[in-house]
Amino acid sequence: MMNNHRHLLSPKKPSAVTGVSMSTDLADNIRQLFIHLEPYQEWLFDLDNTLYAQAEYDHCIFTALENWLRQQGEAVSGLARKMSAEKLRLGPSYPHLFDDVFAGFNLSPDIVSRAIEFYRDERPAFVSKHNLIAQIRANLQGRPLFIVTNGHTALQQHKVKCLGLDSLASKVVYCDKHSPEQLKPSRWAWDRLLADYQFSHPLYVGDSPAIDGGFARNAGIDYYRFEYSYEH
Repeated sequence: MMNNHRHLLSPKKPSAVTGVSMSTDLADNIRQLFIHLEPYQEWLFDLDNTLYAQAEYDHCIFTALENWLRQQGEAVSGLARKMSAEKLRLGPSYPHLFDDVFAGFNLSPDIVSRAIEFYRDERPAFVSKHNLIAQIRANLQGRPLFIVTNGHTALQQHKVKCLGLDSLASKVVYCDKHSPEQLKPSRWAWDRLLADYQFSHPLYVGDSPAIDGGFARNAGIDYYRFEYSYEH
């Protein structure tokens, strides 16, 4: 059981955003985020589009998919770019992304279904340049860090490892898509955390008011909306 956190170091101003090319608005939003985080004793974060820009991973996996389709003899030049652009435009929950984009490349239904399997199973090497990891390391000051994420568990575990969060977070709770009762905004993940840790003044940070804000409300903790997006 973890004792209530106390600062190990005297508080300091949040570190400046460095090492990342970003818009002025994003840089200011990151500064404001860490100013808001300062009084809280336990930091909880969503993963996708919060701790990093999910568009980075999408581009990586869509590029791997395009290369795989070329190996199957398909003419798919520009498919990765089109997939990335359409996912940004339509949102991560749009259910017909593959059908819509693949229709423009005249791919057979069989190759579409195989491509979807490849997309779900492939775990490409992923190096993120647009994330909050450096800022969190600079400002955490001994606080525990927790991550609560919806998604396919194996995929989310891969992202966490690639981002180096497996060694930084005290605990990551994976709310698996195959178990709807686990998914945020349900408080299922919060109950998992309460089974192992004591919290004195936690804050949950996420990009979706409905999903992440709803999770915080159901858990009875504070919520701060932050979305990691960048011009690319």
